[in-house]
Amino acid sequence: GPSSRGRHNFGANIITARGEIFDHVKDVTVSRNMQHAHFKTLRFFRKCCRLVPTLINVHQLWTVTSPVKAKLQLAKLFRQNAHIRTPGLVDQMIKEGHHTLAQSLWHYNQSTHVLLYLHPDGVQRHDRGFSYLDDEKYQGKSGFLTDFYRGSRPNY
Repeated sequence: GPSSRGRHNFGANIITARGEIFDHVKDVTVSRNMQHAHFKTLRFFRKCCRLVPTLINVHQLWTVTSPVKAKLQLAKLFRQNAHIRTPGLVDQMIKEGHHTLAQSLWHYNQSTHVLLYLHPDGVQRHDRGFSYLDDEKYQGKSGFLTDFYRGSRPNY
């Protein structure tokens, strides 16, 4: 029989009713004016800031960023969109933000996706591929290593 609202046990599988995962995501009501949209944005920003330490722990990002840096980055992202003056567009962005936040908490997003929002440089990639430019390949290497990597000695 049902063990909780929307869940049914069938053998070892737990079947989840549609929409139950996002039950805690509020359906955004239409803002009457920009003042109403502004306060909804503030509430969403506060919710994000409260959940930043949890997101860092869930995605194991404590080696990459700290809660303080992540909150500063979130504030920067919110300020980048401060020029938007259409209440409907603000509502849409808040709704997408709620869904992204819920997916990140449930670990549906990968850590690199979460880093786009929480890290000042976005995703720091060290795998940009092989560079054919000698300046990039041998930057910071000693003369011995540069010669060694270039293969300046003949192979016999």
